[in-house]
Amino acid sequence: MGAFKQCFSAPNLRSSEEVFEDLRKAVVSYDRDLATKVAEEVLSSGIDPLKAIEDGLAKGINEIGCKFGRELFLTELMMAADAMKAGMTVLERGMKTDEKGRTAGTIVIGTVKGDIHDIGKNLVSTMLTVNGFKVIDLGVDVPSETFIRKAEEVSADIVAASSLLSTTKAYMEEMIQQMRDLGCRDKYKVLVGGGQVTAEFAKEIGADGFGEEATEAPAIAKQLLAK
Repeated sequence: MGAFKQCFSAPNLRSSEEVFEDLRKAVVSYDRDLATKVAEEVLSSGIDPLKAIEDGLAKGINEIGCKFGRELFLTELMMAADAMKAGMTVLERGMKTDEKGRTAGTIVIGTVKGDIHDIGKNLVSTMLTVNGFKVIDLGVDVPSETFIRKAEEVSADIVAASSLLSTTKAYMEEMIQQMRDLGCRDKYKVLVGGGQVTAEFAKEIGADGFGEEATEAPAIAKQLLAK
């Protein structure tokens, strides 16, 4: 009878820690298929998907971020972000409404009017999302009024604007001025970044924060909201 029970007993499930470690490995090895497979395991085994993001995927992308600019560069960062997003796409299916509401803050992000570059903006969106922020990505070529309207609509904490071209970064200043004109500037922290944006320019136009690299965005956003 004991042998019968043993034969038909349920297989041993892996621990949460083992699953989280595989999610981390999937990101640092740029393995989309592994990220998807392990994320499906999270859902089927009843593991908290939010914990899987925080203790698995986030650890992986943060590990990549620490090496960015020294050992790893843009190509590797993009591949890691792609693997992480593959896992997140699965995990988000299992997240409850109250879990989705447990965010570090709400951020509206986009590339400013006249600029269609989105690689940097997409990386920032990914980094912010995996670090607990609710991110509303407006895409590219976004007029100033669209940033403001969406920020009002979703009660955003931060408005993040990206510009790669020297000819379009002036729209960041326009957006901030429009906020002042509408009397809503104090409602939001404004974070800017992009190829032609500097800390000096950010200060000059009255932005609250500036990020030179995508990997810096989560820490800067958290610092802004802590003030």
